[in-house]
Amino acid sequence: MSAPKNEIILPKKPIKAKLVILGATGDGKSSLGNFILNKKDLFRVSDDPESETKETIGHNGINGAENIFVIDTPGLQDTRASDKKHIVNMVNYVKNHKDIQAIIVVFNFHQDRFAPYLKTMIKIFNDIFVTEDFWFHVGFVFTKYFKDMRKKFEKKKEKKIEKYIGQIKELVKECKRKCPNNFNTYFIDSDMDDIDEYSVEECKRLLGWVSSLEPLDTSNAKEVDDKIKSTQKEVREIEGPSRWERNIEYKTLIKLERCKNIHYDGTITFSEEREISRYERRVVHEKELVNSRFDEKEELSSRFVGKKEIKTTKYLRRKILTYNDGSTVEGNWEEYKSPNVKKKEHPKILKDIRDEFRSYEIYGFQITQQRKIRIFDDGSVDEGYWITILAQMLIPRPFQYGRTILNILVEKKVEKEKDFIYDTETQKIINIDKDVLYERDVIFYSDGTAERGNWMRMNY
Repeated sequence: MSAPKNEIILPKKPIKAKLVILGATGDGKSSLGNFILNKKDLFRVSDDPESETKETIGHNGINGAENIFVIDTPGLQDTRASDKKHIVNMVNYVKNHKDIQAIIVVFNFHQDRFAPYLKTMIKIFNDIFVTEDFWFHVGFVFTKYFKDMRKKFEKKKEKKIEKYIGQIKELVKECKRKCPNNFNTYFIDSDMDDIDEYSVEECKRLLGWVSSLEPLDTSNAKEVDDKIKSTQKEVREIEGPSRWERNIEYKTLIKLERCKNIHYDGTITFSEEREISRYERRVVHEKELVNSRFDEKEELSSRFVGKKEIKTTKYLRRKILTYNDGSTVEGNWEEYKSPNVKKKEHPKILKDIRDEFRSYEIYGFQITQQRKIRIFDDGSVDEGYWITILAQMLIPRPFQYGRTILNILVEKKVEKEKDFIYDTETQKIINIDKDVLYERDVIFYSDGTAERGNWMRMNY
């Protein structure tokens, strides 16, 4: 069951928790405070890059969050004098509130940069709370984890944790404090107009962790001096990204400015550097080789020796040189490895069938015979057997056995046989059924007997 649109359902058992929220301007710090306290307008929210929260302030929640107290802090952009004053007020406010259990640091899920001024704020709190286990009370919330894009964000989630927690561990080393093995991280979409169940569960998990912590000791919290004796501006020039047009480089030069604040106690602080101008410088470079690569191709040739096809593949390549002025030089094509030769035997293909006839006389008969001449595509010829197709009696003659040949006829029959043809386009053998003609001679004698010869195949 999902929560109503404008209400977070907390566990039935009351949770008692007291926490401080730190974060950069615009990262959703105040929205998270409202979300935790279950009320939309407790902390002022704005998308303006200038911090909407100008002072440190705390509130209790409503609708089951009455025992939850959240302290919202100014979103600092640098360490200017005004921000120095905010830091002093923030420290004094925190010192006057006992039983603070956790420091929650807010990161914008869509930002890849850990802001330096946020590191400064965390270091200040590290110095305020002198207890050895301070970092065991620090948790991290990634805001703007929009529910409509959560499937897409899920792939980047582990990388975000790995990147930011790695920087946090380096910060702990700088502070010379004991570092936990694992930090508590949460992902929340704190949109009070469209509350989703995933963010509610993450919020419950966060509050469950905070409520399990012992309060931080603020009795020995250090003081922060807000008095600045003088401010000096420092300007320096750095090189930015370059762009190239052939052998011409356009270098980007950026001027940065920061304030150097000298305090009456002798300490020196610096503001975050800001860009005040940028311009391009044109640099013409000499012609130089910037890339060398090989262009490769294959050449295929084919030739026949009888019915044997020989396919040869040649492997060629040439060198391509590219220079920084955009010009290229192409070398000659050369063989760089042995050719690949493949041989293939093709079956003979029948091109033509011709009939050949002959006639002769024997034993008083005029005999006419026929045979098939088959011509194949490789030039070979297959000559069939002579088959008698007509035997015409000229003058009946008696034979030594007292019989006379009266007539000779040709008997025919057709039978089905398996055969194949070769398809030249697909280069495949296709099985077919073929009608085969058989013939034999039948001799009739005067005594009424007949002799039948052997069956001869007539077509192929």
